[in-house]
Amino acid sequence: MVFLYYGLGLLFVPIGIAVLVGSARIGRSDTLRYDTLCPSNVSVTPAAAAAAGASTGCVLPLVVRSRIKAPSYFYYRVTGMQQNARRYVKSRSHKQLRGEWPLSADELRQCAPLTYVGDTLVNGGSVVDEEELDEDATAVSNASATPAAVAAGGGSRTQRQVLVPCGLTAASEFNDTLELCADNRCASPIPLSTDGIAWDADTEVAFRPRVPVAPPWTPAINARITSERFMVWMRLSAFADFDKLYGIIRSDLPAGTYYIGVGSHFPVAPFGGTKSVFVANTTWFGGRNVFLGVTYVVVGLLCLAGGTAFLTYHLARPRRRAYDDPALVQAALARLTSAVPRSARRRRGGGRFGRGGGRPGVAPSAGGQAGPDGEKVT
Repeated sequence: MVFLYYGLGLLFVPIGIAVLVGSARIGRSDTLRYDTLCPSNVSVTPAAAAAAGASTGCVLPLVVRSRIKAPSYFYYRVTGMQQNARRYVKSRSHKQLRGEWPLSADELRQCAPLTYVGDTLVNGGSVVDEEELDEDATAVSNASATPAAVAAGGGSRTQRQVLVPCGLTAASEFNDTLELCADNRCASPIPLSTDGIAWDADTEVAFRPRVPVAPPWTPAINARITSERFMVWMRLSAFADFDKLYGIIRSDLPAGTYYIGVGSHFPVAPFGGTKSVFVANTTWFGGRNVFLGVTYVVVGLLCLAGGTAFLTYHLARPRRRAYDDPALVQAALARLTSAVPRSARRRRGGGRFGRGGGRPGVAPSAGGQAGPDGEKVT
């Protein structure tokens, strides 16, 4: 037991120290919250800012306090959005996202309440084309649906065009445009690569283009479904506050002030959320995680303390091993034998002298059984 506690302690403490040291060495910028600084109807691209000749619109400073080595990762953070709501999670068609067509009625029903062109959600689900949203969907129904996803449609439901991709998750995709720039006019944006930001299982299996392209598919729809930023959004978070990868920076970022060009289209005020961006790199255990390192160190120290307590008790009150002294063994056996009642010994052994019930050579009389001294017992 002592060796087990010491072994776990000596294993966990170095791992925790390594995680803490690695976390301290991770380069990270300040977190820039921009939803209060950029109204949702503002859309500024780096090219437009450069053409205007000034920091027009939403171009905000982002401070990098120490050099961030490549590759580093550009994240956006959304808070207050319940991506794990039951209705939100179910509202998609996996077959459609894999490029399969046509879909059965049951498969289309999975996309409800956004299945056909013209299906809408207004102010928390007060207007629903097919059925009223339940309470679980209220938190997410305020998320922005792209204009293409909610374009007006006419005719009966059987004649209307199916949304591709359909469902709440796809319709509420994060659609802010973000650029990282070296100057306050965003004349020289830093390239943000999207190659490798999604899981291999998503790029190779879960999200595939429709081949050949046929209505309701278009080349633009194929491009959207196979976009890795779309795949990142569709992989849902278990918590209301989450970070998602927007791009990879493949060059070092020296310390200094950078600028973020923002085209703000994704509203968060209706559900009381926020939007932020930051840049960070990773190490062998992932991103910065002080809690993990502290947990390892604390558990390791508790194991060392437990091992020390057991060892101290063992040294203070050692157990005597009886088999080291034959006299102790004989005394222990004698105590055990004397502790067994005579009646119990007779039941187990058939009497004091065996199953005969008396002394050797003394037979029981015809009228009864001989007692311990040969007398007749009636």
